[in-house]
Amino acid sequence: MDHRPLITIVVHDLATNSFGRALRLSRMLAPEFAVEYLGFASGPTWAPAAGHGQVQHRAPTPDRRQYRSELRALARRARGDLVIACKPWPSVLALAGRAARQIGGPRILDIDDWELGWFYSPSRRTILSRAIGTIRDPNGLLRTACAEYQARCWPVRIASNRFLAARFSATLIPHGADTTVLQPASAAQRAAARARLGLDPDRVWLGFVGTPLRHKGIRVLVDALRGLEGDDVGLLIAGAARESSLVARLVDLAPGLVKTSPPFSVNELPDILAAIDLVCLPQLDLPFCRGQMPAKAYDAMAMAIPVVASAVCDFPEVLEGCGVLVPPGNVAAVGKAVASLVRDPHKRAELGRRGRDRCEREFSTGVVGARLREIVRQTLEGEGATDSLAG
Repeated sequence: MDHRPLITIVVHDLATNSFGRALRLSRMLAPEFAVEYLGFASGPTWAPAAGHGQVQHRAPTPDRRQYRSELRALARRARGDLVIACKPWPSVLALAGRAARQIGGPRILDIDDWELGWFYSPSRRTILSRAIGTIRDPNGLLRTACAEYQARCWPVRIASNRFLAARFSATLIPHGADTTVLQPASAAQRAAARARLGLDPDRVWLGFVGTPLRHKGIRVLVDALRGLEGDDVGLLIAGAARESSLVARLVDLAPGLVKTSPPFSVNELPDILAAIDLVCLPQLDLPFCRGQMPAKAYDAMAMAIPVVASAVCDFPEVLEGCGVLVPPGNVAAVGKAVASLVRDPHKRAELGRRGRDRCEREFSTGVVGARLREIVRQTLEGEGATDSLAG
């Protein structure tokens, strides 16, 4: 029987990459706490979370008419000693609040995205249209704006990056990476990984790992790749859904250069990264992107893979001295940065080594997890308050 305190993590949608941050938190909590997940699901469990082994209390995403009754019913299934709400969406705050009252335990808000930023537009008319168009949506613009205010009232708040930590006066808990599992690949491991994925063993392979979406700059990366004439280079988009029309168009734009692999479990991540020489994260400079710090940056660093990334969010601080920064949305700059590393294996190795060293010192799940577990301990003991924890 597991005698560890039980943490209920409330997830926005168990069928999407909303699950990703919750998985990372659970791994950091594992040495001291057991975890269960609570949330609605718009479909099957998110593929990377397959086989995670923890209990899921889930219900199909309800329509607006059934939303309140389904939320109350789902909240009653919580069994934890403490509730962590992942993302300040209105539906998450409502479900987590009810679950906390149901169990009579404390709560922590984890902020991983700037949700209100998804609605931003420089046009007041567009913002008004979005507000009216989503007025009955549980996670519409007006409710999300109210939720952002409510989020600041939660007594304990943690955030995945500096932008969100500053905006919500939260304690910084980066995604981190498990450096005991994610370790530099040997030449034999790299060759085996490429064989499994059907990749040319002699090419330099760039990697884009995760859900390929426009705001992540994937089109910028493909356009930059097309300009690298004379370089024996390819791009692996790992985690691409087969039905994605965006991915199909990208493959058509660079025939023979872009390869894809389907969504994979987090347990397969080391094998995927082992095939890659260089991870590219050319995120665009959009309002909601400023509150997003891709977890795959830390994973690449853990495996001593150099990273080329846009100079947005926490990339300048995280990659200082161990990665290459480019202006967001600049195809020529991305191409130049990638070409310099493709043609210089010694520089790739040196940046990878520095990234691994920094990850072990500052971003390993051991280091970050110790801070998270201390926050949870203090909150369970009634001492948790973000203002006191931040110091």
